[in-house]
Parts: sequence; C-alpha cells; structure tokens
Amino acid sequence: MWAHILIESMRQAAVDRPEVLHADANPAELLANARLQPRAANVSRASVAKLHERYTGGGTTHLCVRDSEGMGVSLTQSNGMSFGSRLVVGKTGIWLQNRGFAFSLEPGHPAEYGPARRPPHTLSPLMITDGDGRLRALLGTRGGDSQPQILLQLVARLVHAGQDAAEALAAGRWVLRGDADETSFDTWGFHGSVRVALEGQVPSGWDAALSALGHRVESEASFSHAFGHAQVVLVDDHGLSGAADPRALAEQVAGY
Repeated sequence: MWAHILIESMRQAAVDRPEVLHADANPAELLANARLQPRAANVSRASVAKLHERYTGGGTTHLCVRDSEGMGVSLTQSNGMSFGSRLVVGKTGIWLQNRGFAFSLEPGHPAEYGPARRPPHTLSPLMITDGDGRLRALLGTRGGDSQPQILLQLVARLVHAGQDAAEALAAGRWVLRGDADETSFDTWGFHGSVRVALEGQVPSGWDAALSALGHRVESEASFSHAFGHAQVVLVDDHGLSGAADPRALAEQVAGY
C-alpha cells in the first residue's frame, strides 16, 4: 500500500537527521544519489526495514499567499513550543521564540551551540514549480517533526493522485512518533523505535495492513489537532484555488 511506502521512505530519509541537519549542511551532499540510492533500495513493499537508526526527541502557524502579479509566498512562523522562551519584547506582547532548544550541547556535534550559529529546525514551507519554473502550488503546515511527513502526503495527493486542495487536506493522515515523545520535536531521538499514528478517517484497511507489515500502529480521532494545520494554494492555467485545514480552529481562505 502506498502509505507503507511513504512511511518507510520517511524512516529511511530521517535515519541520520540529528547528525546531518545543521546550519552549514550541504544540500547537494544530502541529496546525492550515492547517499539516497541505498536507502531507496531498502524500502520494501512487503515489510518494515530493521534499521539501527537514531531518531532524536507548538506554537507554529503557516500562511500561503499569491498576488495578482504571480508572486507566491509560503511562510511558516513559529515560537517553537507554545509560548516560546516565555520572554516578551517590552510592552509589545510579542513572544520571543525558543528555537535554540534544537542545538546540541555535545562537543564537536555539527549542530553544537555556539555564537553566530543557526539551530536546526522543523519549519518546512513548500513551493511547487513546473519544468519552466512557473509556480504551481504553495503549501505548508504546523506540527513539529510531523511537518515534512504531512507535506509528503499532501504532495503525493496533489501531484500523484491529482486531488484538489480540499480533498488532499481532508484526507486521513499518518504521523511517525518517537517513543515517549510528548513534544512532537523528538520523533527521531529513539533509535528507530517509532510508532505510526493513524488519523480516524484513513481507509478502514490501513490499520490491519500496516500492522501485518510490522509497523506499531495507533489509531486516533478523526481530524485531530495532532495531525497538523496545513494550507494549500494551487495555481493552474484557469486561475487559483485553495483550502485551509479543517483540523484548525482559525483557518481561513480568501481571494480578491
């Protein structure tokens, strides 16, 4: 089933995330065929890979905008967790973020805390363009470590399955979670011991099929807050279309 393939792909892709994601990471090296091909080869349709991986263990919002001149913006803004650092700028009411928690205090670690350094983070605003560089979609979500997982599913639905924005956003989702991770920021910190959480409105056979393949599956409520608040704007030759996540209490779509 396609959900299993995407889950296994995410497990393989994130196997060394804490070691390689830092301010000076080289995208060309991370996406090199020599690095990715062995991982792709380990994705099996019939079983869950036995990995000796290290998976390490809010207050985020996202918006998508496309103006009349064709410029698009996909923006994710985050305090980190809830009220961030719990420090407020003067009397402005603006909370300072606490993204420094993603630094490592391990001496010599690529993401070691230090001056003039930027911490790794989960923010994943996304744009899709065609072969000519024309904007085709804007999307993003809140959700800590679940952000790339949710966006992977949305891209699969929008691009591969041809769903519209509302269909893709309303469909049931899966999210990988690390053991004992209650923050949504430590999915990858439990040495490969991850659970597959399924939203209540996923197809009825997913639970049994994924369990049979070796995944540890947990079922949760439909349209759960824990499965992200995504936004999507699609651009085609006929104009614009968009949708806001039904899981959010304050979602909004507007046009002019």
